[in-house]
Amino acid sequence: MLKLQIVLFIGCVFITLIEAYTYPYNELLVNNVISNVSQPFNVKEFTKEVFKYLQNDLNMEDVFAELKKNATQSPCLLSILQMNQQTIFKAIDSNFKPAPGVLTGNLQWLGNYRECMQTSGLHFCTLADVIVAQKLPLTLGFCIPELCTSHELVEVLQYVSKFSKFGNTTIIQVYNNTANIGQYGADNMCYSKETKYNNGSIVMLTITGVILFLCFCGTLTELIKDSITSSSNETYKVFINTTDKEVENKDEQLNQVDDDGLKKSEEPISMHQVEISNEDPFIVNFLLCFSVIKNTKVILNTDVPRGSITALNGMRTISITWVILGHSLGFGMAFADDLLNVLTWIQRFSMQAIISASPSVDSFFFLSGLLVAYLSIKRYQTKGSLPLLRYYVHRYIRLTPSYAYLMFFLAYLFPLLGSGPMWYTQGPNSLQSENCITYWWTNLLYINNFYPEGQYVCMNWSWYLANDMQFYVISPIILYCMYKFKWLGVSITNGILLLACFIVNGVLIYHYKLSPLLIDLNANFADPASMRPTQDYMAKVYIKPYTRISPYLVGLVMGYILINKCSLTGKFEKLIYGVGWIVAIGLGIAVIYGPYSQNDYTWKMVDYLIYGTFFRFVWAVAIGWVIFACHNGKGGLVNSFLSWKAFIPLSRLTYATYLVHPMVIFFFYASTQATTDITVAFYIYFFVATTVISFMLAFVVAVCIEYPVFNLEKLVLKF
Repeated sequence: MLKLQIVLFIGCVFITLIEAYTYPYNELLVNNVISNVSQPFNVKEFTKEVFKYLQNDLNMEDVFAELKKNATQSPCLLSILQMNQQTIFKAIDSNFKPAPGVLTGNLQWLGNYRECMQTSGLHFCTLADVIVAQKLPLTLGFCIPELCTSHELVEVLQYVSKFSKFGNTTIIQVYNNTANIGQYGADNMCYSKETKYNNGSIVMLTITGVILFLCFCGTLTELIKDSITSSSNETYKVFINTTDKEVENKDEQLNQVDDDGLKKSEEPISMHQVEISNEDPFIVNFLLCFSVIKNTKVILNTDVPRGSITALNGMRTISITWVILGHSLGFGMAFADDLLNVLTWIQRFSMQAIISASPSVDSFFFLSGLLVAYLSIKRYQTKGSLPLLRYYVHRYIRLTPSYAYLMFFLAYLFPLLGSGPMWYTQGPNSLQSENCITYWWTNLLYINNFYPEGQYVCMNWSWYLANDMQFYVISPIILYCMYKFKWLGVSITNGILLLACFIVNGVLIYHYKLSPLLIDLNANFADPASMRPTQDYMAKVYIKPYTRISPYLVGLVMGYILINKCSLTGKFEKLIYGVGWIVAIGLGIAVIYGPYSQNDYTWKMVDYLIYGTFFRFVWAVAIGWVIFACHNGKGGLVNSFLSWKAFIPLSRLTYATYLVHPMVIFFFYASTQATTDITVAFYIYFFVATTVISFMLAFVVAVCIEYPVFNLEKLVLKF
């Protein structure tokens, strides 16, 4: 039976070569990946030669005799030789098979993980870097006896590869790339049938249990308190006539929590009704902070205080949905069985909003800067100063608890949620679960956009939080100049920083020959070296604060404009607003659909320089006009839509949604037992499902962690 397995293995590789040699499409990949083939040939004659080679030239009897001779020294080989007929056919059935679509990017032949793991005495192993035909890197799934490790599997395959020659070409090359890929169910790429819990997992389960217990107690406390209050009439309401000044103070309280672009936490304070109740003990107030009922009411409350920038709710919700839209495709490419077909979507005009989804994050930078300026300048105008200690501590407390919990959840609990070949090679591994165990502190210090780098980062999408926190840290200097020197301070400080941002972007793009396009048609997707300009752009430009600050600065300026109630009036008011809308729409379209021109025109370095230097700033100016016009009553249907009350609860969940949605995406893809055929219809369904599930999980995080922390902060400050 071992002879049969080896024959099948080599036969599978030859069949793959037949497919690769004769595939009539994708000439680019044939030329670059199957480079050792230069002349066409007769398929029928080639097939006859392959089987002749398998039957005669390979001399399988010698191979089998050599392996049997060494079996006494290898428990793995001995267990293979001792497999019964039923087991060995289960192993053969579960092993990898040549898959269709090799020339469109299907390089992962994973076999049947579930069947193998359900068979007694067998376990599943994944082996990467099996090179076929000198250029074709495959990831293969093997079903082998439990006594076999991936190291021994490599040794067997390396021995077999000595016989895998056709002419002067070595068909199979196996490299000893068997580093441990994770501590959860994987041993050198061979997977255990038992879920492995470690101390970190136990601690996180305990913390999760404590949080849920507090939420239960808090909810129960509120129910009991409401019941007692209702029956004994201990709580009463006093209606008072409030002055406009008191109403403004209420409005300010409602707006002061809007200190970043990813979350909005308004409290349901009624404008003309004040509820007065007897003072509760500290323990009661503490438990009420975790009440699911109380926090749900806050999230679902749609009261809009006077003076609020209502269009921000819709813009925030649409922006996070756009982020999910882009990540659903970008993060899913590692799991596609037709990668090159998916990459052709860039040639469709209708797909440009997905391919060019990068500005969606710049929208959040803009919103963050706007709200920081709007609230801080108001504080300067009313109080004359900005309490820096509270300014920084408040921000850190508001952002960090949810962030920290989900980071450690990713490190210790998320890997336990699934299994399978894709799960161990692409799931938690792609989300850097292991790195979070080592480098968690860089995330909590918000320096993870600088250290560590590359493959060592933890939660690679959290670079946004690091940038936003760093912008927030330096903002008081800019805000003070804006308040102290009025428009001169606004122009000089923001102008100098904008100019520096433009120069740094241009210098980096030109010096390193970078491409700001996330998918660049100038790249040869069959040649990893040609992808380097885009990959280096991500590391050197995309995640760095000095290259991403321009939308934040535009937001600061817009916040200053709105707090000072600047507007456009006069004889040509309608004309000016009309032209403004036309220009803003044109700028937005240029940013999103400008890269489509690479289908007809090969971009040169000057194109990369102009687009890469200014497109984020231009996008911020475009959406800045939308907010300005809407807030001044010139938004029409746009303002009505963005101010729709249904967006208010969703906008309060955007922070948690941003944190959790990559886990939702990877959980689905990595839980599959094979690669995924990504079609447009599949993508639409997947995006909708991911968005809904992400918001649902974000609601749980907000109710159980984010909003209880808000309440605890107020409770502590009260005492």
